[in-house]
Amino acid sequence: MAQMTSTFASGALRLSGRAPRATFLPGLALGALAGSVGMALLVAVIACTSGHARAEATLSAGDVTGRLSARGYAVSEPPVRRGSTYLAHGSDKHGQRLRLVMDARNGEIIGLRVIGERRAPRRAASWRAWTERAATASAPQ
Repeated sequence: MAQMTSTFASGALRLSGRAPRATFLPGLALGALAGSVGMALLVAVIACTSGHARAEATLSAGDVTGRLSARGYAVSEPPVRRGSTYLAHGSDKHGQRLRLVMDARNGEIIGLRVIGERRAPRRAASWRAWTERAATASAPQ
């Protein structure tokens, strides 16, 4: 028992009087390589079947114009593609000028901003004249 303790304490394991050969290292390296290749293949298969690696279908500029027209917007110029969105200028059914942002993948309107009024604002003088006419018409005589 003392002999085993001394061999373990020295750090070397001797079974038959000679040091063991390192024949397991090439096998270990080959197993690690096969495992990493297998994992890489698995990740590639999962990525190909998921939506991230697939090329997603996007709408064309004509489709965007058609969808906006179907929703009641009058598109004044062709939509411009900006990454995964389309930017379009047009007007709504009330005549307000708008800037519309549409998702190129699903056609959802993700942004809308009013960029102009439908008509010019009234002048203050004409407003006062109207209120004065209404006041004199309703006053007792």
